Amino acid sequence: MMEKKKVVVGMSGGVDSSVAAYLLKEQGYEVIGVTMQIWQENAGNEQEENGGCCGWSAVEDARRVAGQLDIPHYVMNFREEFKCRVIDYFVEEYLAGRTPNPCIACNRYVKWESLLRRSLGIGADYIATGHYARIARTPAGRYAVRSCVTDKKDQTYALYSLTQEQLARTLMPVGEYTKEQIRDIAGREGLAVAHKPDSQEICFIPDHDHAAFIEREAGERVPGSGNFVTAQGQVLGRHQGITHYTVGQRKGLNLAMGHPVFVTGIRRETNEVVIGEAEDVFGDTLYCNNLNFMGMADLPRPREVLAKIRYAHGGERCVIEQVEEDVIKCSFLAPVRAITPGQAGVFYEDGYVLGGGQEGGGVRCTVACRHGLDGLLDELYTVADCGCGVLDVTVEHPVYGQLSGQLQVFSRYDADVFWDALQKNGAQPLCSLTGDIHLHTLVCPDEARKARVLAALEEKGYLMGLEK
Repeated sequence: MMEKKKVVVGMSGGVDSSVAAYLLKEQGYEVIGVTMQIWQENAGNEQEENGGCCGWSAVEDARRVAGQLDIPHYVMNFREEFKCRVIDYFVEEYLAGRTPNPCIACNRYVKWESLLRRSLGIGADYIATGHYARIARTPAGRYAVRSCVTDKKDQTYALYSLTQEQLARTLMPVGEYTKEQIRDIAGREGLAVAHKPDSQEICFIPDHDHAAFIEREAGERVPGSGNFVTAQGQVLGRHQGITHYTVGQRKGLNLAMGHPVFVTGIRRETNEVVIGEAEDVFGDTLYCNNLNFMGMADLPRPREVLAKIRYAHGGERCVIEQVEEDVIKCSFLAPVRAITPGQAGVFYEDGYVLGGGQEGGGVRCTVACRHGLDGLLDELYTVADCGCGVLDVTVEHPVYGQLSGQLQVFSRYDADVFWDALQKNGAQPLCSLTGDIHLHTLVCPDEARKARVLAALEEKGYLMGLEK
């Protein structure tokens, strides 16, 4: 008899992940339920009622369902990873005048990277979630996320940053069903969460007051009141602080203009919120960086695709082309509303996610570092732990001149893949040719995290200097 494949199901305590566990058990997998503790410290009533996957009640709901399905259930602590990768990212993006999507960061670095690592460590073959999406192979043989059977619940937008290695180890059984069918299955099997409401908004902000949350987390670093201005700089009034606003916003401005006006931009450097008319909110060009290719391996030439610029966006046709190593230009065939720095641009073709990147922003720098083989992995970990990425490595050889190699390391998982490839092939890093001296191009979401990673590299003795 063939040994059953083992799958760890991330059980949030909701109906979708519960039915995912049921479906996989019915398909013959050895199923283990895991609930991730990622944020909660105390069982406050409000979080109990509205906290979704972050509430304490989620653990008990998941445990009850696991008991009904007769599968083991464990709780794993991911608070440190969640704080670094999601909370800090969320706060820093708002402080920089951008509007982040924390679910994308949570999916990439917590629900997949951290959970997958621990699951493989206990002998699992796969992890699984209750996302409304499907995983498929493209004709070129690459793994890609594919839209679910109904557009109404499709969650592919928030999954664009998953890697090939992560997708190869992931199952998403719920993507073959509608929400109504999932609830019907849960009711038929008598699962305790069959009628549990869906979680709403951001799970770690149950009161939906983003600005207040940021003020609690960042304290005196939060910019205070500033000016509402026109694009030309004319002062229109005073705002509460840039963390209260996002591009496209109309409500809550408290400006007596005699007609509706909208936020069209946020200027962090001058602490100004730019106000314009309805037509000023539309644009036809978008630049994305921090790229992840999924259904396509690269972008050698311009390509017409469907692009979504936020979670609830239906998508618009555009032409994408790579204008720099880590930058894609999106030229929309018709103007789109509220292109928002910090959100994601995600590209689709025939229902498959081709890839995506972060809208606008991103800070690059080139650093000179020095370390031996024993410091290589720690250096990469240090950069990833600061929320930054290592795009490449370059050395100046006395005979051959400049030699470069692509790294694209944005996480500890990426670093491990690179390290394992070195070990497997008996290869030496490029810096072994130049007395351990080498250059890295780093990409950081903002200046704050650029400063953080430079300080961390310097503290560990790896940093020789900042080139540019």
